[in-house]
Amino acid sequence: MYRNIAVVGMVALLLAAADLSSAALAEPPVAVGSGQNTAHVLINFGSGANYQFDVSFDGDVKGIALLDMIDAETALEAHILEFDFGRMVDGFSYDGHSDIGYGGGEDWWHYWTRESAEDDWVSADVGAGGRTVDDGTWDGWVYGRGTEPVVPEPGTFALLAVAACAALPGSRRRIHRGNVRN
Repeated sequence: MYRNIAVVGMVALLLAAADLSSAALAEPPVAVGSGQNTAHVLINFGSGANYQFDVSFDGDVKGIALLDMIDAETALEAHILEFDFGRMVDGFSYDGHSDIGYGGGEDWWHYWTRESAEDDWVSADVGAGGRTVDDGTWDGWVYGRGTEPVVPEPGTFALLAVAACAALPGSRRRIHRGNVRN
């Protein structure tokens, strides 16, 4: 019995120590568009909710066009301001999360890019309207902090939950002093 309590306690500590933010509890990537190329768009809300969209396309596409495609095919609302010089992302709303406009300090949408999953994130030196995306490239939008995007990992919590269930008392039969106990 004490062994089971210790195992359950260790699993509870692992769960407490693990990053169980919305990144760990996120939905799988949302597939959008059609075509031979796929670029990835991450949106990290200030609340901690993180979403990944895998956008398929053909031809030359700008980063801002990825947002247009996601907006057209999903419940995501991309709030984009139009100016004479181009378009600017002012906010996003999706799945009950919404960050729109400049809130002071770091509370604005930071734009990050990387050329592949193996590359480091870099703060974009051009806007999404000036960035041409290719097959396998990543665009990340982060609200409220100047740190690189968080890639959602939906399997983290499920793996820890399986470990916790396996450690539950009564999940196996034990033999004690020649008697069988359940």
